[in-house]
Amino acid sequence: MALLENKASAFVRPTAAAASAALAAEAAEMPAYGRQQVLDSPVPDAYPIVAYSWLLLREHYAEPAVARVVKDFVSWGL
Repeated sequence: MALLENKASAFVRPTAAAASAALAAEAAEMPAYGRQQVLDSPVPDAYPIVAYSWLLLREHYAEPAVARVVKDFVSWGL
């Protein structure tokens, strides 16, 4: 894990709180197409390199075994 120096000259750990701080500061500027990267936010406690991640899954699967494997894999990844 790397602490990176942000625009406010603070060395920040890559935590969920630091990523949320950066994204919250830029939320009002979200483009209509929904893709946004936040590079070097001026927020003092923000991690300097963050982006949203998306995961598209089916709502229903024909085979329960497939649904279970997908759910288990996504849970493991998160």
